[in-house]
Amino acid sequence: MANSPSALVGVERADRFVRDASSSTGVHVVVGVNGSGRSAVLGAVAAAATTVHAGSVTDAPSGATVLVDDAHLLPDHRVDEIAAAATRSDITLVLATAPRRYDSRIEKLVASAGAARLTLVPLDKTSIATRAAAVARPISASLASAIAKSTGGLLVAVDAALAALGGERSDPTPLRAVTESVAEQHRRILVDTTDDTRAVLLAARFGVVPDPATAAQLVTRPADAETVVDIACSSGLLDATGALIPSAEGPLTEMIGERRCRVLLDRITEVAAESGLLDASAARALATHGVIRADLADFLAGQGDSTSVESAGQLYDAAT
Repeated sequence: MANSPSALVGVERADRFVRDASSSTGVHVVVGVNGSGRSAVLGAVAAAATTVHAGSVTDAPSGATVLVDDAHLLPDHRVDEIAAAATRSDITLVLATAPRRYDSRIEKLVASAGAARLTLVPLDKTSIATRAAAVARPISASLASAIAKSTGGLLVAVDAALAALGGERSDPTPLRAVTESVAEQHRRILVDTTDDTRAVLLAARFGVVPDPATAAQLVTRPADAETVVDIACSSGLLDATGALIPSAEGPLTEMIGERRCRVLLDRITEVAAESGLLDASAARALATHGVIRADLADFLAGQGDSTSVESAGQLYDAAT
């Protein structure tokens, strides 16, 4: 869990969390989607702590710091052990976890930290420019903005983009290098996802924000919908509104495959229409992606009847 001095540059409130966790006992929790820097924060705490206990949390000596990464992946008995240790006031317990809205075990652990919690947020263009100057090279505001847009501000994707930049500011094609590197990072994220998670992520591209009720209509086992939604929401491929990051669409559809995509898009259209989630933008996008359904055409035509002349023409074209 070694950390470089620049690992947390640009990560909002991370330095303060590390100072607090390394100087006070009790429970401290860092929550963030995959690739947001959870492990980097733990690494910084480990570097700053006086005594890190490497064994089981159940036998941690008084005064020790205990670090637990990926708490959301632990079996029930380990979570129970951690919950019991969280009541101790003589040790420092630092947990890192992905958000798990539908897992009460993890929600309780997060709540046990009270105010001693760091929620990792996407890097904005200012933070990206600061990080670029520290770990790569100074970049322009426009390039920082482009990186923020293509990565969604996800730390691991931002770092992939910065690593792809040439050493010279005169590089004529920085955006091409950034785009290719971010796409490859998205593929690495997606390779470990299941078909159900990919289906929910694809739906998020078309206005169906991950939710158990809609996910249950897209996944293989409706009983698993809450788990799939939690996994999709912590994938690092969704923005703050729950929509798929635009640059992730290409790698996602490649991973799903053309034939399966056609089937999923048809089903997503049906679910969106029945759930009242379909809007003009999503409907146009679905039509552009080759979905042919009478209800989609009717929706687009209806939207065209109630909008401006310019927009109506585009909607009527999509309907046909």
